[in-house]
This record gives sequence, structure tokens and C-alpha cells, in this order.
Amino acid sequence: MSLQKIIQDDEYLSLLQGQIKGKKVIVGVSGGVDSAVTLALVKEMGAEVTGAFMKAWYPDFVTCSWKEDRESAMKTCAFLKVPFKEYDFSEVYKSGVVDYMIEEYKKGRTPNPDIMCNSEVKFGAFLSKIKLDGFEYMATGHYARREMTSEDKGIYISTDTLKDQTYFLWGIESVTIPSILFPLGSLEKKQVREIAKKLNLPPAGRPDSQGICFLGEINMDDFLSHYIQSKKGDVLNVEGEVIGYHEGVLPLTIGQATGFTITKKDSYKNKVYILSKNIIDNSITVGSINEKIDKDYNKLNNDETLLELESLNMIDTLHITDNLSIRYRHRGDMVKVKNINSDINSKNMNVVIDGSHQISPGQSIVFYQDKQLIGGGILI
Repeated sequence: MSLQKIIQDDEYLSLLQGQIKGKKVIVGVSGGVDSAVTLALVKEMGAEVTGAFMKAWYPDFVTCSWKEDRESAMKTCAFLKVPFKEYDFSEVYKSGVVDYMIEEYKKGRTPNPDIMCNSEVKFGAFLSKIKLDGFEYMATGHYARREMTSEDKGIYISTDTLKDQTYFLWGIESVTIPSILFPLGSLEKKQVREIAKKLNLPPAGRPDSQGICFLGEINMDDFLSHYIQSKKGDVLNVEGEVIGYHEGVLPLTIGQATGFTITKKDSYKNKVYILSKNIIDNSITVGSINEKIDKDYNKLNNDETLLELESLNMIDTLHITDNLSIRYRHRGDMVKVKNINSDINSKNMNVVIDGSHQISPGQSIVFYQDKQLIGGGILI
């Protein structure tokens, strides 16, 4: 099946083709299979297309594959016979993503650098720059959907719900959305792989990237050790008894079941999770999934959880009813919103959600209405 046949048989892609044919479109090419197929689709749609590689920031103490990624991106553009551009956003990435992440961890919070990368770099500095360079649209390989109508400027969950990336897009400014395209929104990941193989695209056999590029071959704990001094501390049960130890409290996240050692093996028969962190005492409290600790930031009871949010960004407030849900983890279950206790147009909000939940301060709380991304905020 030809690429044009795929476009014609897919209503979403056909609408997209009608919108961008003959238009100047830049595609963010990362060197991976998703962005390569995105570039191929946009070219086949008849757009005046250019591929662009964005250089991020990389510390000198890790090995990162960015040079290999750039080479793969260049090969893809050459293979498809489209112009290639490179943009250096290392300074923006360092200040807007890396520095932010380190400062959040120092405060004992759990940030999400991927969200900041999207809002500060890809759909921030990059989008602003390509507009100055005369491009009308930018397209990326994100798994998300845009409804290609003049009346609807929203972002929606992709057809492939397992690959959906809308959780990481809540920080995008609503005014920029009409310039953003997600050509993979109606495709399954396996279809994208098949297209790449049939077209013999250079990155067709490359594995999906894992985690954040600047971490290279080391994990987050090792990376943070270069900026934050770790100190061994106590692991407590809900009664306050010492039952183990950890190697550093700051990188740990409420809800995780790793990163600590239980020495009193008879304390729990089943898996235990981090229920709270005490930065001052350098301790964590763990317990079973049914054990809860009442913290000011959660105000937990058996029926509901109060979330206090800051840095609110609502993409679409026009169609909001009481039918809202939130996610607090990528691919996490949708949780029903029971009540909003403040103005949805402000930068701060108190939200009551259904059920009892342990969520780490600093994590993103993302709003949905059915399949539409409404916006999000950061848990205080």
C-alpha cells in the first residue's frame, strides 16, 4: 500500500492534507522512527517541508547519542530529499528544563522534565523561531490528535492509547495550537513501524528512545548526584519505627516501590510503597497500598483527595462541564474530578478528586474531558 493510499483511507490524515498542502511546514526530526514517518507523511501531503533537528543541552560527564541522532535525522532528510536545518536550543534547555528539574529535586519535589521540554523548548523557543523563519506550521512525531477543523483548536488523546503523549503536552500555550500538527495521531505504533520499513527509512530499525537524552547511560539518581549531595537516611513504617534505609531522599517519589532497603523483613509481607518524604529529617515513610498518611498537600480520607495546584495552564476552558477527569501519571488511570474550589482561569486551583491517592508534590496533574486534553497544573 502506498503512502498516498494510507493518507486517502484515513479521515484524519486526509483532513490534515487538505490543510497543509502547499504550505510551509517544518518537521522536528529527532533521528527516530516516529519523526521520520511524520516527515514522510507531511512531504507526501504536498507541503513545502523542511526537517529540523533540535540540539538540547548535554552534560560533559555522560555519553549521549545526540550526534548519532543528528546523523540519523540528516540521513532521513537526505533520503526523502527535503532540506535539513539545525537549531541549537542548549541554553534554553539548560535553563528551562535542567535547572528547573534540579531545583525541584532540591526542594524534595518530583518534577517532570519532559513536560518542561515541550512547553519551554519544542512548543516554545522552537515554535517561535520557525515562525520568524517563515514557516506556517510545525509537525512533530508526538502521539496526539488535533481535530482538523476551523472551529476546534483542541488536543485529543491519540488512537494508540498506549503510546499517547497528551499527558506531556498540558503546558502548551493555547494560542500556539493552530500552528501545531500531530500527523501520527490516528496511527498505531505498529503501523508507524510498518510504514518506516516499507519506505526503507534510515531509522526504521532504530529502537525507541528511552528516558531523557541528557541522562545518557546513567540513571536519574546518578545524574542528580553531580548536583545534589545524597545522604543515607531512615525508612520508617506508619508507626514511625525504623525498618530500613535509603541512600538519599531527594530523588525518591511518593508512590514508588524502589530506591530503599527494608532490613526488618517481617515488617511487611507484601510490597510496600513510599507514602511520604521528610526532607528535614532525611527520612521516608513506607507502607502497603492500603495504608495512608494524612499530609497537608493531600488531605486524604477514604473517599476523596484534595489537590492544591500551581502554574495552572488551561488549554480549553470553553467546553468545560462537570465531566472532568485527571491523570497524575503518564498512562495512569483517569480519576474523576468531584469539585473545583477556585477560579479555573487563575494560576492556582484546589481540586477534589474521587478516591484516596498518594501523589508527590511537583508532579503534573493533567485535566481531560473525555478524550480532550483540557490543561494541567503542578501539585504544591
